[in-house]
Amino acid sequence: MIVLTSAAYIDPEFSAEFGPLPPAFLPVGNRPLYAHQARHLPADERRVLTIPESFSPSPVDEAHLAALGIEVLRLPEKLSLGESIVFCVNLAGHPPDAPLRILHGDTLIEDLPGGDALDVVTLSEVDGAYDWAVWHDEGEPRLARLDAPHEPERTRIANGYFAFSDTGLLVRSILAASGSFVDGINRYDRQRPLRGVDVGHWFDLGHLHTYYRSRARITTQRAFNRLLIDGTVVRKSSRDRAKMQAEYDWFRSVPPDLRVHLPQMVRAIEGEWSGYELQYLYLPTLADLYVFARLPAFVWRQIFTACFRFLDACSRHQGPPPPGLDAFFTAKTRDRVSEFVRQRGIDPDAPRTVDGRDVPGITAVMKAVDAIVAAMPAAAAGSVMHGDFCFSNVLFDFRSQSIQVIDPRGRLPDGTPSVYGDRRYDLAKLAHSVLGLYDFIMAGYFRLDQAGSDTRLDIPVGPAIGEVQALFRRLVAERYGLSPRELTAMQVHLFLSMLPLHADDPARQDALLANALRLYATLD
Repeated sequence: MIVLTSAAYIDPEFSAEFGPLPPAFLPVGNRPLYAHQARHLPADERRVLTIPESFSPSPVDEAHLAALGIEVLRLPEKLSLGESIVFCVNLAGHPPDAPLRILHGDTLIEDLPGGDALDVVTLSEVDGAYDWAVWHDEGEPRLARLDAPHEPERTRIANGYFAFSDTGLLVRSILAASGSFVDGINRYDRQRPLRGVDVGHWFDLGHLHTYYRSRARITTQRAFNRLLIDGTVVRKSSRDRAKMQAEYDWFRSVPPDLRVHLPQMVRAIEGEWSGYELQYLYLPTLADLYVFARLPAFVWRQIFTACFRFLDACSRHQGPPPPGLDAFFTAKTRDRVSEFVRQRGIDPDAPRTVDGRDVPGITAVMKAVDAIVAAMPAAAAGSVMHGDFCFSNVLFDFRSQSIQVIDPRGRLPDGTPSVYGDRRYDLAKLAHSVLGLYDFIMAGYFRLDQAGSDTRLDIPVGPAIGEVQALFRRLVAERYGLSPRELTAMQVHLFLSMLPLHADDPARQDALLANALRLYATLD
């Protein structure tokens, strides 16, 4: 059996940014940490994840854990690590004469020792001073806290993975050490000597600062670009030279007072894969906070206020009148939907049922939302526009209560490079994250059931998200005069227009389509 120890909540400094979460549920690369851990666990071992008794995983987390073959054990809170392991062994009914492997829930190791390696402790060299246990090759105790005397020129610490050949001896050793895990290991070592194994691919996500450093080394990327992070700089490149040039020019051209909301530009990149380098910021994206964190509505009010301050600052810089708002939606949606129906062989005129509500075919839906967007008044002047102001491109600094933005569009709908556009498009992109739950779908946090033209889409969010959405609708209506109907019509366009971009994942495509139709059904 291998146990992922995640039966305590993250510390208060951490929870100020992510809310009360067990460490294995922290977001890393648009997935919870446990999903990354599972990829590197022995395939033939029983897998058990411990969580605090009061924590309730979402239904999607429960489904993901089941698909990964991970059993969940709820343990009483305020147990020490050693006590929780003893409790877990007994609750799981693990035989005392069988091996036991342990991986801390805040740790990711990509080169774990083979399944037959027992009585081992994996080690890494460190240069920090967190609450780690230092490994000594000789003498006793084998493990000691980092504040104890050690060799400063080569500090090797136990990084979170342990494999024991004798579960019964481990349990007795921890109990004899009054529940202390480290002291219990030292007692175990006296009877069954442990061997230290150095590993190279270790990510410590157990402290706020090491969490962000580790995230910088675990990146995600889409097929059309490359994203490389070296800890201080993020390098973004693509074969789409025009796209990269427009983004680079936007960063270089925005007015100076807006640059406090941007990472520092480092340089342009030339070549087949062109792009640019930016300062890397150790901040969470709003997508991570919305999907994975558990923050109260008053924190989201602070976040929305920071977003609106940025948009208002953008509006103070006026440019040429932008094209009609329908220019940002209609033609692109029509072209993208045509590509999608060719990809999937779908009849765009066939009516459907979504979540028990009848909706017309995709063509009729497009015409209906086209009419709503076309009726919205033209903007008298352009304002600085980000162009892709969705949660995954907005980072929040809890200390300054301000946002930083990345990945701008930098082009008008006809491809003309420009920092200017229509602020309402940025609000639409923001709404498709808040109200349309776009980032939940991208993270795989949905359940989709289809039978012919009948579709049921479940994006399981708690009551707190509903409260946040109501707050957003009210603030946008009061501050910018956009009605829920107008916001919804623009969101339907956005979801339909992104369908062919996700051809690599038909299930996600189907969820995006179902979500567009679900939103459309709320227009009446």
